[in-house]
Amino acid sequence: MFRVQLINEKVILIAIGGDLNAKHQSWGCHTTNPKGRALLKAVNNKQLSMLAPPNPTYWPSSPKKRPDILDIFVAKIPPNLSHLVKNLLDPCSDHSPIILCIDASPRLQPSNPSLINGIMNWEQFRDVINQKIKLNIRLKCPKDIDDAILNLTQIIQSAAWNSTTQPNKNNNHNHLSIPAHVRELITQKRRARARWQRSKLPSDKSTYNKLTSSLKRTIYRRVLQQLRNESYNNWISSLTTKDNSLWKATRNCLKQKPTQTTLKKPDGTWCKSDKNKAELFCSYLSEVFKPHQPIGNSTFTESIENCLTSALPIYLAPKSFSPAEVLHFINTFPLKKTPGIDLITADVTRQLPKTALIHLTHILNSILMLSYFPIQWKISLIILIPKPGKPPDTPSSYRPISLLLFFAKLCEKMILKRISKIINDNQIISHTQFGFQNKHSTIHQIHRLTDSIAYSLQNKSYCSAILFDAAEAFDRVWHPGLLHELKKILPPFYYLFFKAHLEDRFFATKVGSEISNLASILAGVPQGAISSPILFNIYTADQPTTSHTSIADFADDKVIYTSEKNPHLAKQHLQNHLNLLADWYSK
Repeated sequence: MFRVQLINEKVILIAIGGDLNAKHQSWGCHTTNPKGRALLKAVNNKQLSMLAPPNPTYWPSSPKKRPDILDIFVAKIPPNLSHLVKNLLDPCSDHSPIILCIDASPRLQPSNPSLINGIMNWEQFRDVINQKIKLNIRLKCPKDIDDAILNLTQIIQSAAWNSTTQPNKNNNHNHLSIPAHVRELITQKRRARARWQRSKLPSDKSTYNKLTSSLKRTIYRRVLQQLRNESYNNWISSLTTKDNSLWKATRNCLKQKPTQTTLKKPDGTWCKSDKNKAELFCSYLSEVFKPHQPIGNSTFTESIENCLTSALPIYLAPKSFSPAEVLHFINTFPLKKTPGIDLITADVTRQLPKTALIHLTHILNSILMLSYFPIQWKISLIILIPKPGKPPDTPSSYRPISLLLFFAKLCEKMILKRISKIINDNQIISHTQFGFQNKHSTIHQIHRLTDSIAYSLQNKSYCSAILFDAAEAFDRVWHPGLLHELKKILPPFYYLFFKAHLEDRFFATKVGSEISNLASILAGVPQGAISSPILFNIYTADQPTTSHTSIADFADDKVIYTSEKNPHLAKQHLQNHLNLLADWYSK
């Protein structure tokens, strides 16, 4: 426990820090104890600030306890001083030290990396791209495509950063409109204080005290308070639901610091840094993105491999993309999607000049003709979101969200538009599958199921059902099995495109500002990719059915139901269907 007090004619800074034995969720603790409630009430009454570090400071040796934030600061810091609390991750017994940094210079706020970090000059952005881009390049092999994509990405990034100007940070839009005579009185007081500090004469001290008292009487109590009230009332009156300002103000009022969680390693120790968390998530997901172990049906596996190695039929070359078609698909993307590792978003791509669109179209046509998917587009950055109600110290309690590159999603979307007609005309996907289907939703599937139940009750029959969900269904898709289905229905160039799309994929996990090493993806459809839902539906389209049961599917969720007057017969129908499914799943 310590106390810091800085004095310059009056106290300007007070900070008390240490293990205060007070817990409260408002500064990131897991629970709240009575001392935490009392401390928070006292801090609010005295208009002080609670300063807590971003990570836990208590690291228990017992596996039954969780790390928590016990070391905090209670401070009164003037607004003209910036401060930062951070962990020093060097264990001292079971507590790690924290440090409070106070500086008179403004602290730069850490921001997420972006191509647009200020006011964008789009005309300059397009001019820079037109000067650097070259259309007469060779695109005859995969290496040429990789080099062209890398060059285009670097041109867009440098053009965006060079065309951005930083906003004027001295421009404070929330300042009060202080009248001229009030500002003049404040200036006189500051000059009198500076004169007294230099001379230390009693007369200068008296002049300074008179100006200070006058300012308190005439300004602080009347003018400034009135101006603050007017400014606050105007802000309250401007809140509306049309621009979400009311929602933002409510969210800021109710915002609470999230509970700090940390991960437990397989050996029982704790991950203390973001780098360790990222590596642990990466190690866990690398085991998830692997195919299931073979059960022993070697005959079926050999038949799949023989089909994949057989010669492809001769087919006409695919129709090329046009720049107008590329621009149309770019405009269909939403603007608020998080970018991949190249930071290129739909907003930036919509501002590309015609030269860049022609160059991008040339690259996409080369990808289509060579049936090649660039290696740069196969790298995904994964962030993990905690699942509600799950233990926060286990990696399996987090949902992975992949951030893919915009140009990769654009290419997939354009290819998917081409193959959708083939899939729909041949009725590849079952009519009972409502997941990721146009004009189908969970509500429609629920209506279909409840109608069948109501019909059974009306006929005085038993409607028996089995509901189940396939665990890790999207992450464990067997690539040879998926390619076997694609080879049967798609033209050779589209089949080879998706073959290249699925092979040699990599990912890295991100926690805070730390990124893990790359790891391979050996199974599953790419998480977050536009083509993944349709690929999963194709992969599961040949699941067995029976004449005595009905199916309701939504992605990897399934309901098998039947209607019979004899409940034992209904049970037998369901069991027969499950036996067929068990054989299909084992394959």
